[in-house]
Amino acid sequence: MPQVLTTSAQIMCGHGGQAQLSSSSKLKVNGTPVLLQAGVGPTINGCTVQTTNSTAPDLVATVSGGLATKLASGGAPVLLSTFTGTGSGLPQPSPLTATESQTKLLAT
Repeated sequence: MPQVLTTSAQIMCGHGGQAQLSSSSKLKVNGTPVLLQAGVGPTINGCTVQTTNSTAPDLVATVSGGLATKLASGGAPVLLSTFTGTGSGLPQPSPLTATESQTKLLAT
């Protein structure tokens, strides 16, 4: 069963950029709020791709999957370690990956 993501997770692009995470969820794991789709980005900081005429760094995060079907907070599904998403870089958006250290709360 996948881990529930919290604001202590890391969501990163393939070039080392990290999405800003936030949450107003009342559901917490070890005192850390669980992560909802609205809490990912939209900003990505630290992507190492340099801006040129044909390339651009990942600056904006978009969530495309990994939403729980059986666990919600405030009516919104929580995000799981099966998270999928993309950055906004050029020439092709970079896939985003999530890592989470908490193992107490699992969900589907």
